[in-house]
Amino acid sequence: MGPATGPTGNATGPSPAASASTPGASPSGDPGDATAPTDDSFYTPPAKLLAGPHGSVIWSRRTAGPKSGTTWLVLYRSVDLHGRPIAVSGTVSLPNGAAPQGGWPVLSWAHGTTGIADQCAPTRLAGGLLGAYQGTVLASLDRWLDAGYAVAATDYQGLGTPGPHPYLIGPAAARSVTDAALAAREFSPSVSTQWFAAGHSQGGHAAMWTAGVGPAWAPSMRLRGVVAFAPPSGLGGAVATLRGQPLSGGGFIPLLLRGAQTVESLPDAKLLTPTMAKAMPEADASCIDRLMSPTGWGGLKTNEVFVPDADLARFAAVLGANDPVKAKPSVPVYVAQGGRDTVVMSELTGELVAALKASGAKVTYQTYPAADHLTVLPLAEADAATWMNTTWASAAKSTPAKATPPTATSR
Repeated sequence: MGPATGPTGNATGPSPAASASTPGASPSGDPGDATAPTDDSFYTPPAKLLAGPHGSVIWSRRTAGPKSGTTWLVLYRSVDLHGRPIAVSGTVSLPNGAAPQGGWPVLSWAHGTTGIADQCAPTRLAGGLLGAYQGTVLASLDRWLDAGYAVAATDYQGLGTPGPHPYLIGPAAARSVTDAALAAREFSPSVSTQWFAAGHSQGGHAAMWTAGVGPAWAPSMRLRGVVAFAPPSGLGGAVATLRGQPLSGGGFIPLLLRGAQTVESLPDAKLLTPTMAKAMPEADASCIDRLMSPTGWGGLKTNEVFVPDADLARFAAVLGANDPVKAKPSVPVYVAQGGRDTVVMSELTGELVAALKASGAKVTYQTYPAADHLTVLPLAEADAATWMNTTWASAAKSTPAKATPPTATSR
């Protein structure tokens, strides 16, 4: 099941895009960069190449991708939360065929949890259980391409590229997603300034933060709205529960801790039992399928992780400060949640939506009783696409840009 509607009509953008005859051509006319390394050194550019506007492209090369378009592996510039210029990897996929008047609108995609090791970046993954997840995502992105969106898909800061990955740190994730959209726009004149952000699980969290951060971070682009599939929330308040009860699912704990450590001093030795502290290197080197295995962190009970007298207040504070409820969305948000999700609980998502609405955010919430954490993605796509069209049409009536909304089609 895929999007029922898509931007097959006009999208507002600068006039040069209207005459683009070669979708996917870079600004130089070359659909790639002859200077881009063909091996893994692609991900580690020389320091001198980091200087430049965030969202600008360092280099790119062709890579495999969805069948409904042409895909490039792209390395682009961003800024970490300490103000340092960094490189972030991802892909840009452009639909087959000629771009519409004004260019292809962008869907900037944010992926679900894969891990914090560089090998867990979606552009580096191959096979295994995560390969199956990536297959589901690839099919989804293929449908968005077929619906008429240029798709930018970030790996996130520090995932695949040098530096730590700020797992579930909202502003960092939002910069990755927004700069990917900027990179797509720079990459080809056939790409519009109009864009949406969408993401699943960890990516749903990133999309929610993009709704607050994106418009100011990329004022040259026009963010129309965001779609969040199963966004995690309420983690700050769950820390005490994690320590006090023998719950399963310990595989996420090292990821949460490593993410929090990118913005706060939280030494392993002061928080974790000696056994768990010694096990942290596994989290630094393994992907989520291994971490969730019964023979890995996933086999641990959460009350076995922290030392009894550990002061978890700062850990909880970091998680709370990066909760999507703090994102302050300034654009419309669509949230999709599965009723059978045992990873992101529907009760917490309902509380998140209620709090955002109470704060004045424009949120549409749809639950799918038969969906679990993964199947909510394909089950909710058509409704999300319809919502995106409606949101675009509504914005076009109230903004000076007078953007032409996508033309509805059926598949």
